Formats: sequence, C-alpha cells, structure tokens
Amino acid sequence: MKNFKARFMELIRSISGDIVFGSFIATVIFQIFCVFLFLIGQKDFFNITVFYLVFDVVVIISVIFLKAVKNPESIYKLDIDITGNNFAGFSKKDRSFRKAFEVFVSRYYGNAVNMFKDIDEKYNLSDSEKGVLYFYIARCYHIMEYYTNAMNYYEKAEKAGFTHHSLMLFEAGCNGNMGDTETALKMYQKYLNPDDEYFIYIKTHIGKMYLDNRNPEEALKWFLESVEERKNYAVALGGCSLAYLMLGDNEKSKKYYQYAIINHMDDIEGFKAYYREISEGISLKGSDSVV
Repeated sequence: MKNFKARFMELIRSISGDIVFGSFIATVIFQIFCVFLFLIGQKDFFNITVFYLVFDVVVIISVIFLKAVKNPESIYKLDIDITGNNFAGFSKKDRSFRKAFEVFVSRYYGNAVNMFKDIDEKYNLSDSEKGVLYFYIARCYHIMEYYTNAMNYYEKAEKAGFTHHSLMLFEAGCNGNMGDTETALKMYQKYLNPDDEYFIYIKTHIGKMYLDNRNPEEALKWFLESVEERKNYAVALGGCSLAYLMLGDNEKSKKYYQYAIINHMDDIEGFKAYYREISEGISLKGSDSVV
C-alpha cells in the first residue's frame, strides 16, 4: 500500500488518453453513419449529429488537457521507489517536478538543478517532498562533480527524512570523490551483505574509489576479489587492468584489458580513453600501449 496512490495515478494516466481517443474514434464513426442517414432522407438523425459534433469538441479539449498534465512516462517506470507518493498529482508543483525530472533523465543536469531549486523556492513543500527534491539536486551536483554541493544536499535530504537505501551509497561515492576514503569505506561496507540489492557492485565501487585517489594497490585488492567472485565481472576486469597499469605491470595490465573487452564491458570507448589517459600520465612507452 506504500505507493498505492502513485501507482494508481500512473494507471489512470496510462489509460486515460487511450479511453478518450477510443471514444473519439467511436463517435466519429457513428457520426459519419448519422450523416449518411441524414443524406438519404432520415432527418431524425440531424439532432443526433449536432449533439455528437459538440461531443467531439469536448473530447478534443479533453485530449489537450490530458496532454498538458500527463507525466513523463519515465518517472514512474524509473524512480517510483524513490519518489513514492510525492509529486504524483496534477498540481502545478507536481507538473513542475516532472518537467524537471524529464530534463534530469535527459542528462541536462545544469538545467535540471536550476529547475529543482526553483521548485524549492516557489512552493510550500512537505518534508517528504523536500527529501526527494534535495536528493535529485544532490544527484545533479554529484554528476557534474560539484562534490561539496552534492554532499550538502544529500545531508539536507537525509534531514528531511529521505531514507531510500541508495542514499548512503551515493554519499559514500561523494566522500570518496572528495578524498575521504576512510569515511567512504565505512559507508560502503554497510552494503557488503550478499542479500543487499547493491552487493554485486560495491567492491568495484570501492576499487574505483581507490583508483581515483591514486591508490592502485588497494584498488587491485578489491577488483581481484570481485573477479574471483564474478561480481560485476567485466568492470572488475577493467579495474584490474587499470590498477596493474598504474603499478607498472604492463603485461598483466594488457591481459586484463583484453579480458574486459572480451567480456563486453560497458562503455568500452570510455574505458579505452581512460586507459590511454593513465598510460600517457605515467609516461609508458608507445610499444607498451594496447590502445
């Protein structure tokens, strides 16, 4: 029952347009039939025809209204577990949030953060709504690499009562990005439960954190564990390749590089570019590069 309202509103929005459109088509067909009867002398159908002309106008207005208030489809398919019952209605505030969210999922994070903050300034929000809103503001800042701002809004979301299970995961990442690997590791370790939904990704997250902080020895430890457990496997292989590269073990680096490619690592081009960047940064000889 937790998200009943949001799911019910989603159902209504998903079928309302089809119902109106179907009714419109049915009345048009019936109207054509009435006009045909009128033309062959059945004048009793004239009033019915006029009635349905008026009805058609009402249907068209309804379609325009539904188009104006209908949610972006992605919000409830992607984040209903985060938004819950918040911003699920037809008010201007709710529509403004959904527009901002659509910009967010379109990856225009600078525009999205301004739209989210504008909602915070314009409307009287409940604590629950503030928690959701601050979380998305934090995500925008985090993705744009404004880590201090991101952490500030993650904390504001938490103070507003936002308790989604992913919150600490993002806070851990943010701490790691700011160089506080000790605090980040403590947070990450709370997800190292085999029953946790994020468990398979955590060791590669930790490994990447240490890579970003130029600690390849510690990074390699976590990546190798993930490889052995075959958790987030392709990413772990790529992490091993990068860690060995930083450590100067070019032979093992090239081996794991090929393994990562063979196992269809996500964003292969991004991985290659990052590998090249590290390779150039530590002044490897051209003959040692595999890119």
